[in-house]
Amino acid sequence: MTAVLTVRSNGDKLPILFIIRGTPGGRIETSELPTYPSGHFYAVQGKAWMDNTMWKSYLCDLLHRSLVEPWVILLDNFESHVSDASYRIVEEELGSFLCAIPPNATSICQPLDVGVMAPFKRYLRDEWLTEEMIDGEDGDDFDTR
Repeated sequence: MTAVLTVRSNGDKLPILFIIRGTPGGRIETSELPTYPSGHFYAVQGKAWMDNTMWKSYLCDLLHRSLVEPWVILLDNFESHVSDASYRIVEEELGSFLCAIPPNATSICQPLDVGVMAPFKRYLRDEWLTEEMIDGEDGDDFDTR
């Protein structure tokens, strides 16, 4: 699963776009998605990846509904994000401006990477290391008392 998080510069969070692995039009999309919690957006894609189709859906279905005035939309340099079609949609349909962050700068200056993803990944790494230290590789349990 992929979760697309969007936050305004004032801290307001937009609904999350969850991209679920499955066949578009298949059982997950027709039977399960309607039972998911409301307030967010859900889409089905073969590998649960953000691709051109998912990105266009994100821009037109989720982001468009959240715009009340022109925005500057900061993005990484992912191919779908910086395509000619993406620029056209953002400028012509959303009345906003798309600004790609320079390559390899995402981990330094993209707010969600710096403020959310980096601490989350650090937490997961620490949990994994703790689990590995406690369980050990030889199968013997390590007594933490």
